[in-house]
Amino acid sequence: MELLNSLQKERLLRQVQQHSFSIRIEDVARLIMKYENLKVEDFAPPVLPSELYDRLINMFTDHREEEAWKRLLRRPKRNEEELKALIQETESYISCYMESKLSHVREASSMLDELINRQEQLQAERDLKNREERCKWERLANKPHVREYDLHNLIHETEDYLSYHPDSPYIYEARNLLKELYTQMEEMRQPKPESYIQKVIKPDSEILPPNNVSSSWFRRLFGKKVSYDNVFSSVFSSAEVKPKSHMQIQVYLHLYEETEKVKALAQESDKDAKRRDYIPLQCKLERGDKVEVLLNIYGETLLMSDKKSVVWQGMFTKCSFDYFVPKEIDVDELSCVALLTVNGVPVGEMRFITRIVDAPRILNPEIVSHKYSKVFISYSHQDESKVKFLHEGLKLASVPHFFDRDSLGIGDVFPQVIKDYINSADLFILCWSVNASKSKYVREERLEALKRAFPQVKPEQKAKLRIYPLSIEPRADLPDDMKENYHFGEI
Repeated sequence: MELLNSLQKERLLRQVQQHSFSIRIEDVARLIMKYENLKVEDFAPPVLPSELYDRLINMFTDHREEEAWKRLLRRPKRNEEELKALIQETESYISCYMESKLSHVREASSMLDELINRQEQLQAERDLKNREERCKWERLANKPHVREYDLHNLIHETEDYLSYHPDSPYIYEARNLLKELYTQMEEMRQPKPESYIQKVIKPDSEILPPNNVSSSWFRRLFGKKVSYDNVFSSVFSSAEVKPKSHMQIQVYLHLYEETEKVKALAQESDKDAKRRDYIPLQCKLERGDKVEVLLNIYGETLLMSDKKSVVWQGMFTKCSFDYFVPKEIDVDELSCVALLTVNGVPVGEMRFITRIVDAPRILNPEIVSHKYSKVFISYSHQDESKVKFLHEGLKLASVPHFFDRDSLGIGDVFPQVIKDYINSADLFILCWSVNASKSKYVREERLEALKRAFPQVKPEQKAKLRIYPLSIEPRADLPDDMKENYHFGEI
């Protein structure tokens, strides 16, 4: 729209007054629409005769109502806040244009009734959800945890609660409970003083591990005292990136007291790097343990898969990943998952969302950590000796898992037991080889797992099951329905 100065405006109004008895009302309306500082009130008598001025007012009242009605129809109503704002605007519209001759007021009244009903329905759903959340939280908070076994299970349940209920009103209470449980577990696992009998009957020599078993795993299996560090893993990354830019992901292993130092180092490497205040992935490591980090970045498909490894030496260490966001990317957000394994055994994952925007803001990414609580190992019996370390590692970490040699009991209807376990697991380890590719059972287990995993379940963060595929010797061609979306590790 153009802008008139005071002299031009005065001259224009004088011309309209001189031709007031021959000018058309549509021409006056066109002038008002053309010039920003020209209003209907400027044409009040004596500039226009009263009859023409009244027609002009009615024309613009109808125009304003029509514009207001179109704005109402365009307003979003995706959540309760937007719905409340729309209800207020609709009530204001009805009171403002109650005397209008247009029919939109009647339509607006019907729309208002629908909006109020929808608001009441959402309120009822929220109240029901809050009651259910309260019941879940009370059941969790009141569970007994005197024995170590009960305490271990309660820690897993609390971690799952934090992962799957990030918007819960009890999120802070759950975090405090988890910290208390970790403290209680530490106290429970403190070595007790040796009794006189234990000192007397100590063996004179140590048992030596077999040649094919690492001394670290052997000491853990046969009870030799091992010094562990309580290690935290944290992810640093940007919450928003723009196309044609680099996205840096830093994964740190560190002790609790090194948290602030690690944060400062991460921001030196990337000024936009942020670490959300969350319960990080926590595990016990012995010095010399090898930790591998597999980073997967998903859009509609798997966009990047990269693996890096570090060796824990008792102080903070890190690995970094870089992903270039292409200009032509056709998704609004990236789902990123960092999966951690210790000596080849998966222990947990950290996931976060990075949005793709034209003008990134400095925001904290919402990072959710999840320790695996139920693992299924799929393999061919001919490869048992090559994959048994997975079973032993999960057993040492006290992670419930299915390894058919140990998990199936006499009389079990094993096809149904296997199916039920896969459908309730959160990690599926596929050990793929020539033998596995020929196995009917491995094929059925793999297909069952894919029903609950990406890409059958989209977006990736909604998948309830994570698949961790490994290629072992004798190696086979990768499955056609997985090779485009999964990075296979090698043993």
